[in-house]
Parts: sequence; structure tokens; C-alpha cells
Amino acid sequence: MKKFLNAYENRITKYQRHLAAENEYLAAVKRSNDTPAQLHIHQAEIRRLTDLIELCRLICEDINEFENEVNEK
Repeated sequence: MKKFLNAYENRITKYQRHLAAENEYLAAVKRSNDTPAQLHIHQAEIRRLTDLIELCRLICEDINEFENEVNEK
């Protein structure tokens, strides 16, 4: 179980790095007055990464709950 938990925790870290980069790109797009389409692309990517991070967090919670149930039995 620890192996799976570590894998998802590593994914969260990876997605958080990507999210930070996307936020920087979005800020740069806003400063440069780029096209609305470019702005929407970065906003969509930020939403996608945020969803992936939340999904990984939920999976980590499930793994921890399952491990606790197994340890109780």
C-alpha cells in the first residue's frame, strides 16, 4: 500500500509543479495582452491540473482509509 501511496503523493507534487508553471504562464499572457484563446488554453490547463491534484488527494485518502481498515482487522 505504501508503494501506491508514494506514487500518488509523487504525482501530486508533479502536478503542483505543473500548476505553478501554468499560473506563471497565465500571468504572462495577461501581462502581454495576448489573445483570449491563449488565455483560455492556460485557464483550461489550470483547471485540469487542479482536478488531477484533487483526484490524487482523494485516492491517497482512500488508500490510507483502506490501510487503516486492514490494520484494524
